[in-house]
Amino acid sequence: MELIDWRFVAGVIAMGLLGGAAFWMLARLATATGVALAARLPHKSPFAADLLADAGDRDRRHHWIAGRELAALSGALLTALIVECASVLLFDASRLPEWKAWAWVLVWIANVAVLGLAVFGVVRLVRMRRHRRFEWAARAAVGSILKRLNFSGNRVFHEVVIEGTTIDHVVIGKRGVFAINVVARSLPKQAEGRPVAELKNGKLLLAGQPEALPVGDAARNMTLLSAAASRVVGHRVPVRSVLAVPGWHSVANDAGNHLVLNDKNLVMLTSWNKPDAFLMDEDCIAIQAFLHEASRVRWMN
Repeated sequence: MELIDWRFVAGVIAMGLLGGAAFWMLARLATATGVALAARLPHKSPFAADLLADAGDRDRRHHWIAGRELAALSGALLTALIVECASVLLFDASRLPEWKAWAWVLVWIANVAVLGLAVFGVVRLVRMRRHRRFEWAARAAVGSILKRLNFSGNRVFHEVVIEGTTIDHVVIGKRGVFAINVVARSLPKQAEGRPVAELKNGKLLLAGQPEALPVGDAARNMTLLSAAASRVVGHRVPVRSVLAVPGWHSVANDAGNHLVLNDKNLVMLTSWNKPDAFLMDEDCIAIQAFLHEASRVRWMN
């Protein structure tokens, strides 16, 4: 009676487990993608109508989603690595016929490719989560500074959604409407003093390097908010665009279309506006009601 080659049996079992782990990882990636896409869809909050978004809510949600996907993918990757190590120790591929040995090699190549994809996904999620955490901290810091304006007869709203576009912060008062977009950029590591953020020729320069995209986004947000507010009150409402660059040094320049401020002079933003942009009390009430609805919580974790 021929004895059973337990190493061969164990190798076959390990190969099956390895293939199952690889399949599970691919399925987990597909599931995580579906969850991320579903989380971007708006959901009406079942709570009170006065539940408004906090500063940085969008980045906080994305940070949480990335952390959940990272935990699931890391667990799948660890499982696959353990199974692969076990298969190396238990299975001797040299005892297989030539064609079966080549089949085993092909299986290994396929699974190593899947593992490489999983490692790439883990690294990508780690970087994304770190980036979201930084942007969340920047917007939360700006929102905390803007709270002081509530005591000066102004109202501050966060995460204002207009026609599918999200404005980080909106300040409204008798001195006008301000659309604030946060430019979250880390400081250069070898910079002397506080690097300068300034607006020149329609471009935002950070330590001499152009950042054209934030200016374009800010201009679009300013236009959308001005059009929406004008429809609410029945006449043109000018909106002042503000680029908040926390951590950087900036000098307020009233000549351009955008105002570049930092965390030190942000509370003075209402001082930089023209008299023709001032609002009447009834205009403030109507626009505040519109912003209240536009900044309500519609996302559920």
